[in-house]
Amino acid sequence: MRVEARAGGDQGTRVHVSVRAAAHAAAREGELTVPSQADEAARAVALFVAEVARPALDITLPDEPAAPRLRRRAPAPRVMTSARLRLALLGNVGSGFGGGRLRAGARLEATLRIAGPLRLYGAGGFDIVPAAQQDEVTLGAVSVTFRFGAAVSLLSERLSLRAWALLSPYFARGRVAALEVAHQQLLAGGGAGVLYALPLTSTLALVAAASIDLYANRVELLVRGRETMASDRVALAAAVGLRWSALR
Repeated sequence: MRVEARAGGDQGTRVHVSVRAAAHAAAREGELTVPSQADEAARAVALFVAEVARPALDITLPDEPAAPRLRRRAPAPRVMTSARLRLALLGNVGSGFGGGRLRAGARLEATLRIAGPLRLYGAGGFDIVPAAQQDEVTLGAVSVTFRFGAAVSLLSERLSLRAWALLSPYFARGRVAALEVAHQQLLAGGGAGVLYALPLTSTLALVAAASIDLYANRVELLVRGRETMASDRVALAAAVGLRWSALR
């Protein structure tokens, strides 16, 4: 593109514009008179040059500047705080009695940070074995279980591995024909489990847990020389609930 300025009179300056898109293409030319003021002259020349050059160079002039594109910010990931104390309330179901009888209950857990990922672990809860009838014998049981041990937090404290010792008083009650019977016994043992937390807020999380308990002794109820209720040496359980973090 070539721009030539020719002196003019009081009306302004005469400008000649010649545009060639390629060596073999025909040139496009035009002339205009610009005012003597510098800012108005620059604007007039720029607009005229663009108008002359557009057919030769295939230029598209936007009517107005394009609006800036707004980028949507991704939501901030939920992060659990490293709390000193954590409390969890869970509902659980599991095995524990022969004959395929299940137990269901609830427990309250607490962990207290000692150092780094290591935490003290404690839990207390109850389980109910619904009454079942076998011939003329109807028996059910309730157990209260206390667990004490340690836990290790992994994966940004989402995963918790724990091991414990336990004490569990059992209370069995039922009827044999028209006679009411009752039995109490203390079970002892140990166990291990895993818990995974899905954070809902910085202090509240949805948790799922699985555990295994090993007992050193067992409940055995005999009626007329026949076993009618017995606890298992190995008990499995699964639980879900909510966990709350405090004392940061």
